[in-house]
Amino acid sequence: MLKEELTKKQPMVRVSVAVVQAAAAILDIILACIVFIGGTEAYHFTLGIRPPHANALYLLSITVALVYFAILALQGAYSAASLRLRLGKPRLVFTAWIASVSLSLWLVFLDKTTDDFSRGSFAVILVFGIPIIISGHYFFVTGIGYLMERQRLSLTSVMLVLVGDNIHDASLADSLKWAGVSIRGMKILKPSSIPEPTSGWQTNFPFVQQALDELEAKVYDAILLSCDWRDSASIQKMSTHLSRIPVPMYLMTSDRHREFAVNPYLNLGRYDAYELNSAPLTQFQQVQKRLLDITVSLIALIFLLPIFLITTLAILAESGQPVVFRQYRKGYGGKAFSIFKFRSMSVQENGADVKQATRDDPRITKVGAFIRRTSIDELPQLLNVLSGKMSLVGPRPHALSHDNHYGQLIEEYAFRHHVKPGITGWAQVNGFRGETKELELMENRVKHDLWYINHWSLFLDLRILVYTAVQVLFPSAKVY
Repeated sequence: MLKEELTKKQPMVRVSVAVVQAAAAILDIILACIVFIGGTEAYHFTLGIRPPHANALYLLSITVALVYFAILALQGAYSAASLRLRLGKPRLVFTAWIASVSLSLWLVFLDKTTDDFSRGSFAVILVFGIPIIISGHYFFVTGIGYLMERQRLSLTSVMLVLVGDNIHDASLADSLKWAGVSIRGMKILKPSSIPEPTSGWQTNFPFVQQALDELEAKVYDAILLSCDWRDSASIQKMSTHLSRIPVPMYLMTSDRHREFAVNPYLNLGRYDAYELNSAPLTQFQQVQKRLLDITVSLIALIFLLPIFLITTLAILAESGQPVVFRQYRKGYGGKAFSIFKFRSMSVQENGADVKQATRDDPRITKVGAFIRRTSIDELPQLLNVLSGKMSLVGPRPHALSHDNHYGQLIEEYAFRHHVKPGITGWAQVNGFRGETKELELMENRVKHDLWYINHWSLFLDLRILVYTAVQVLFPSAKVY
């Protein structure tokens, strides 16, 4: 396991910063409504005065709560730094509450409903509400900070990489854990131990393969690199090496460097971390893509079941078993997986040397020629999609021997593995499919794959699926 030090105590709950921010805001809004409604009702009940109409009271309380929340949000009360540093900001909370209640009093005056809302109730809300509101907000913020410090709540899980000849800052890991960062592994490297990067997917740096193995087990969500900013050579080499790993990579720094950085940064309490390498898809985008994959593949499997049965019988009648051909391909993060296809050849090559299929290839059976021409041979890959190894849309996976070959010839070939491979892809609907006799054809395929990764959207996936269906049903049609 990749580690020199791995924390024993793992967080109970791992959530995103956005979820924690939303939770703190919702709690503040609920508390503000309770204080406003409770103060009004208590005042009118104590004095025996008829309370305001319920609808009017609830509407006004929600208005006050939303204005209160908006002021706090605009002043950074829910920023990651405020939550991680436990900044309750009582002065800001005091000002926001006074402003929101004052606004509600002005709205009552404009609406000419002062007879329903007593001025005394507003005084009670201000006087008795202030300590409750301040205490409540402080409790929410410090409670979140306490859970992060105790590693009960983690806002992100990272692989921490320390680069330097003399690493003495043992407090760094403690500071990160205090800021809600779950350190799932730590590696200390000397600058002299970092080799010069090589082109292609193959690497001469064992740390990269170890990090990929850890990523396959979903150990961490990002890589944090702590390195002297003056050591630009080490930063550049680490950035190039770790670009093979499809997670964000951040360079940690102190506040004094913020004005010089232009990339997005992640606040980590006392530290900032600036993005060197970005992940191709955000977590939300990955969820969108996964939901599309599951929905469409399930529907497709149901409607295409007759074709599955007919194809199975045809292969059995001509060639016998096996019906499904399995071959290892590289998937997300360069990890090998077994891809499913209807068998279309008389051979089942799955070794270090796989000969690419060509036009009029004698190895292709009669049934195989038909199912290859109609793309029916690819349908079992819907099972790969359901299992999570593939996506409906993405770079087409190649045999391992072809990956190794082209990875040495095409510099950016490795970046195809930053997303899951697909049954179809942008390169395929643009005419780059099938045999690649010349290197230029593969270079164009890679170029289109990388364009797809860098411009991904749910609409683009749907567009490619429609284009693919048109090309399968009408082979002479051009959609590109």
